[in-house]
Amino acid sequence: MRALGTLMILLPFVGCTSLARKVENDPYVLDYTFSPYFSPDSIGTVAVFSRLEGAPKPSLDKVAYDAATLQLLKTGKMDVVDRARTEEILREQEFSYSGLVDQNTAVRLGKLLGAKAVLFLDFISFEEDIDSYIVRVNAKLIDVETGRILYVASALGGGWSLEEAVSNAVKTALKPMILKAVPGEGQQYDRQ
Repeated sequence: MRALGTLMILLPFVGCTSLARKVENDPYVLDYTFSPYFSPDSIGTVAVFSRLEGAPKPSLDKVAYDAATLQLLKTGKMDVVDRARTEEILREQEFSYSGLVDQNTAVRLGKLLGAKAVLFLDFISFEEDIDSYIVRVNAKLIDVETGRILYVASALGGGWSLEEAVSNAVKTALKPMILKAVPGEGQQYDRQ
């Protein structure tokens, strides 16, 4: 718990040069940016892939997928390729879901799935304290036709369980994108 308290004190000072782009009052969003080509209205179908290298539990992949799906569907402008369909294509292409290691492969598979964009979640750290967890994730939304990165974010998520921390990290990483896709939904977004 002491480590979590120290982290909460230090978080506002991480990446001070980009404080202007932070989501207001959310120290867990470390940084994010949008491409000038980002348009939530034209994204449509999204395929979600994640890399959880060094994750203590393989089941966290499903937690990440479910959290991302929930956030993307909240926009009312994006839909998500079903996980079962994604796994079927991965088997056909001789990949394992958790073995997906780079965004280029994710883009290629996104095309096979008929997605217009790929959301690639790269979990880069899992920290455990006495009774809580902190997870760091980098998120990229990539246009499968052009290969352009439309959105990128780095965020932390905390929770009493590892699953809760992963879910919160994904929600936090996608928060700026969701708020841009659905202007004026800020207060409702935090409650949902």
